[in-house]
Amino acid sequence: LDTAIVNETRYYYVESRDVFGNTRWNGEDTYVAFVSDPDDTRAEEQTWLVVLSPQEEDFGNGTYLMSYTSKLQGQFLLHVALSNAGFDLPDTVGSFFGAYNKTSEDFETSVDGESYAANRFLGQAAVMDTLDGRFVSNSPVTITIPNSVASGPLSTVEALSSFQWLDRELRFVEQNGLQGGVVGLPYQFNMHIRDSEGNTRRAPDDITVRLSLVEPGPQSNDTIVNVSNIVVYGEVASIASSSDTSADASTSGEYQATYQVETSGVYQMDVFLNGNADDPNNHVNGSPFTVNFSPNFTSPALTDVTGAGLEQAEVNATNTLVVTSKDAFGNLQYYPNVSALGQQRVPSFSMDCSTEHPGQDCVPINIGADNFTVRVIGPIGMDEYDDYGDRLWHGRIESYGDGTHALRYTPPYEGNYILEVNLAQTVPGLSGEYYETMWLDRNDAEPSVSQIDSEIDFDWSTGDDLGPFIGAQYLAQSKYVSARWTGLIAAEYDEVYTFSVDIPEYFQVRMKLDDEWIVEHWNETGIRLDGGDQNDVASGDLSGSYLMRSQILYDITLELRIPFGSEARVSLSWESHSRSKEIVPRYWLWPGSYPLSNSPYEITAV
Repeated sequence: LDTAIVNETRYYYVESRDVFGNTRWNGEDTYVAFVSDPDDTRAEEQTWLVVLSPQEEDFGNGTYLMSYTSKLQGQFLLHVALSNAGFDLPDTVGSFFGAYNKTSEDFETSVDGESYAANRFLGQAAVMDTLDGRFVSNSPVTITIPNSVASGPLSTVEALSSFQWLDRELRFVEQNGLQGGVVGLPYQFNMHIRDSEGNTRRAPDDITVRLSLVEPGPQSNDTIVNVSNIVVYGEVASIASSSDTSADASTSGEYQATYQVETSGVYQMDVFLNGNADDPNNHVNGSPFTVNFSPNFTSPALTDVTGAGLEQAEVNATNTLVVTSKDAFGNLQYYPNVSALGQQRVPSFSMDCSTEHPGQDCVPINIGADNFTVRVIGPIGMDEYDDYGDRLWHGRIESYGDGTHALRYTPPYEGNYILEVNLAQTVPGLSGEYYETMWLDRNDAEPSVSQIDSEIDFDWSTGDDLGPFIGAQYLAQSKYVSARWTGLIAAEYDEVYTFSVDIPEYFQVRMKLDDEWIVEHWNETGIRLDGGDQNDVASGDLSGSYLMRSQILYDITLELRIPFGSEARVSLSWESHSRSKEIVPRYWLWPGSYPLSNSPYEITAV
């Protein structure tokens, strides 16, 4: 009558007395017992059940043996009352009063269907009224059912998936606590701890989350990983019950684990109880888990360039260097079967990011190999090469797919050169700046809007407003605006590409690849100097051609002046022998780049 153990039958005795306190020696009395929850916190929890049996035995001397079996730990009130002739309830009541909310199907399949039915139709108040004056002297009795031993195999886990925004790359990455993802980010999953009967544990448990590196990702020679040394422990905290938000989190039986790894590779994640992973009964259902982690985005600060041609190069010969891509934790990047520039830059899926980050892509982190700009400038200050001094030459770079890249360049003349190696941003598109003046950034003007535009294909006159100032409504107020897009562009083939800019009448536009303006319909003064119509500056499909080499990123600049008027549109297209005319796709555009930690390099060609 004080404590019991889950799923074990407990016995107690009732001793009958008459109104004068004398023991009723003749026996033949009948007692009924039922259970209620003192706090009424489990009325909706179908598994909270104490099964009551009829009187086990009448000893014929006024003493009666009774029993109950608890299916869930907790505290309940045991009510015992006399139910002799004239009392119309069944002999036993098999549940707490909340059972009258159960369905008829529950009654038919219950341990004691009649008892459920009695509670269903009478309810707690009715039962108490009916039994008024019949309860034994010390009824109700408070009985505590303590926690039974936690059972790992019956405890469950649930992965938490989320998308985290990365400001540098302007995109989301997916996280899954039971599958893995990208190093350097937090991962979570929830646990529901149960006892050997499948009941929710109502006492704190000792839970360990341990990740052991089984197979490291590709490693560079200077970051060889000792697998046995890489063990990561997660943090475990109790959380409020998902089904009973009013319950104390410390006794909810629910926990949340958080962990983070910094070394890429395959991990074994053990989730176990009582600090003992050797006993399989301590492991939660599904443990151990296999989780995979890829490197984070490449860090320009840790990516390096090595090779004999880094200080002294051979003239008119191909000099090869090695670029080794690493993330911020020193992990070597790994992009198998990726060698050509721009491969796999097309997102494999998208999601709606319009609420917090309008216009941006929501794509997985691993969408393609690293891309680099390689510029060779020189010879520097060589008078005998006045026609070629300080010229820009491009090097080529090719990925081996294992985090290393071959950088090849050919200096055409003897002398000193500057080698610049930059890491291109991964987000596709160009960097756009919009000004509320026709002069762009003249007189140190700041752009009113700065953003990444995935493609240059706008028609603002249809109602596509950009910020507070581009669109038909603003232009109708006789105001001028200008825009500039900058970044990098690459081609798939070694071919001559023809670029076309479509703008309305009266617009001004010009486009530059590296240092060469290939489209130039522009007037620096903004005033016609030939006496013609001031508004007759540009119209139609303006074009220019440029010989592009594959595996090379070229600087691109597109500038636009928009006078007031009824139209506001611009688009940038290209075409070549192998490519039909189309808007320049975003996966051949980059908004900018980051210099590597030791770039630029000074090289002497002999």
